[in-house]
Formats: sequence, structure tokens, C-alpha cells
Amino acid sequence: EVTYDTKKGPQTKFCDQVLVSTGRRPNVQGFGVEELDIEIGPTGIVVDEYFRTSDPDVFAIGDVNGKWQLAHAASSQGEFVAEFIANESPVIGKVVPGCIFMFPEMASVGKTEEELKLAGTSYLTSKFMLGANGKALTMGETDGFVKVITDENEVIIGVHILGAHASDYIHEGVLACEKSMKVEEFKSVIHAHPTLSEAFYESVMGIKGEAVHKKKKNRAFLFHHSLS
Repeated sequence: EVTYDTKKGPQTKFCDQVLVSTGRRPNVQGFGVEELDIEIGPTGIVVDEYFRTSDPDVFAIGDVNGKWQLAHAASSQGEFVAEFIANESPVIGKVVPGCIFMFPEMASVGKTEEELKLAGTSYLTSKFMLGANGKALTMGETDGFVKVITDENEVIIGVHILGAHASDYIHEGVLACEKSMKVEEFKSVIHAHPTLSEAFYESVMGIKGEAVHKKKKNRAFLFHHSLS
């Protein structure tokens, strides 16, 4: 018997098994790190903005530095470090998408409503249900939604998708967050039909109350202020 909190209050479930996930801790022993003068913190090997350790001749990328424990983040860090060592001008993204390959899939990038509420930041949000998307209907995969979050100036700062192939079309949201794109910039972008990506477009347009296939078209402005 498991009891947990939700937005609707405490809920109780009865089940046969419970999977408990308590997080990760760095496993940095046994391959020579202890023989080097390298600082290790509670989340892994400490690095600077160039992924250099406390020994400037040693770099640490991937899970071991505890920044983003994702394979694609590690690959990007590796490319960055290789270009840095080659005296080129490396660049690396400021946002990293996360995907959960369950059924249905989940994909997320940028800020969440919970983070913004905790920070007392004003924001706009729009949600488009996949049940109104033509491709999802033809696939028989209508469970889920696309949520878009912007700041009060309609700059996209978060995109969250629950539904089939979420990991495949989160990247338009990654681009929007990485380049700090505004809702207005998407208005003239034609999306192929029928595609799941149309749901992202509809959610974006929902910020301005202009989503064609969304019943509720009024825009919602949410204000959250930090406690003094």
C-alpha cells in the first residue's frame, strides 16, 4: 500500500511491487583518480566551464562530473573539450533535453512550472492535448499533451511532452529554448499535416490564444511572487 501526494491531495495505491529510486552518487574510485590532485564533490568530479578539473591538464566529461547524466550531454561535452584542446572556439548548448522511454514517452527541456513557482517568477503556459492532433488520432495514440511555458514577454523557456514519439519532436522545443525564441516567431512557420509536431505549434499558439484546434483560446497569465 503506497500513499503519495498529488495536486488533488493524498492518493493511495495497492500493488504487488514497488520500485524505489533514491538517486545516484558518484562512482569515481578505482581508475586512478585518487592518485591525482583532483577535487571531488558530492555530485562527482568538480569541473569549470571548460570541463577542466582542479588539475588544468585533466578534463572530466559525462556522468562523472555530475552536471547532466545523459549520453547526449556527454557526447556534446566531449566535442566541446576536443575543440577547446585544439584551440578552436567551442560552443555548447545551455539547455539539455531529457527523455524517458516508457509508454507513453516523456520528453522535457527548460524550465518547469514548479521551478518558476518556487522562484516567484511570472510566466505563461499553454497545453495542447494530443486527442486533437490528426497524426495521434490516425496512430491510435491520443493519450498525452504538449505543454509550452514562456516568460511574461512570450519568450519560450520550457517545453514538456507526454505522448507517443515525444523524444522525436522535443527538439523543436530545444531549439526554441536554446535560442530564446518568442511565440510570434513561430506564427509563420508552416508545420506538415498530419504530424505530431503540429501539437507543439498549437501549444505555442495557445500562449496567444490563437490555437486553431484548441477549445479554450483565452490566454492565462500566472503571477507568482517570492515571499518577503
